[in-house]
Amino acid sequence: MADNRAAFERFVEIFYTQKRVREAFDFLVAGDYRQHNPTIPDGPEAF
Repeated sequence: MADNRAAFERFVEIFYTQKRVREAFDFLVAGDYRQHNPTIPDGPEAF
C-alpha cells in the first residue's frame, strides 16, 4: 500500500505541480489506458 501511495504522490508532483503531463503519464499510466472522454483517444499518447 505504501508503494502505491508513493507512486501516486510522485505522479501528482509531476503532473499537477511541475505540469509535466507526458512524463507523469509515462511514469504511471498503462499503455492500454481507456479514456472515458469520447473526444480524446485511448492510451497515454493522447496526452
